[in-house]
Amino acid sequence: MEYRVLERDELDKFMEIDRSEVIEHIYYYRDGRLELEEEFYDMKGFPPGEQEALLQRQYKIYDAGGTVIGCFNKGKLVGITSVENKLRGKTRNYIKMDVLFVSSSFRGHGVAKRLVELACEAARNFGGTKLYISATPSENTVNFYFSLGSRVAEEIDEELLKLEPEDIHLELPL
Repeated sequence: MEYRVLERDELDKFMEIDRSEVIEHIYYYRDGRLELEEEFYDMKGFPPGEQEALLQRQYKIYDAGGTVIGCFNKGKLVGITSVENKLRGKTRNYIKMDVLFVSSSFRGHGVAKRLVELACEAARNFGGTKLYISATPSENTVNFYFSLGSRVAEEIDEELLKLEPEDIHLELPL
């Protein structure tokens, strides 16, 4: 596996990511606590238009001085994360991790963990003390972030909540 910062002309490799996943449980944040409920989704990939929209966000992050990091296996992009170069929150200490995706056949091999470590390093370089994560509410995703030391965000970013109201908003101390 090769991990490295992507150049702008490589960002379209994001379209190579295989998001396929079977989801059986979803978290909901209600009345100050997380509740896990049974829900079944057989994700065959990204919903129509979502991957293209996320790709455009990666271009904006890159152009604004953010960092996009990829994991390659035999020249193919199998994992990606990105970090904004923008301090958020009342005390300006949060840095947002925008995306984290690992292709289906590479999950469970430490790729996502290494990408988060690299995102944390980039966030520290941008002056953050916490990584802000707007996590897909699937059980596997949220539990993965908890296993790394994340917790429900003390300060919910209203702009990000409006963008992704179903997500679970987390923070990871750097």
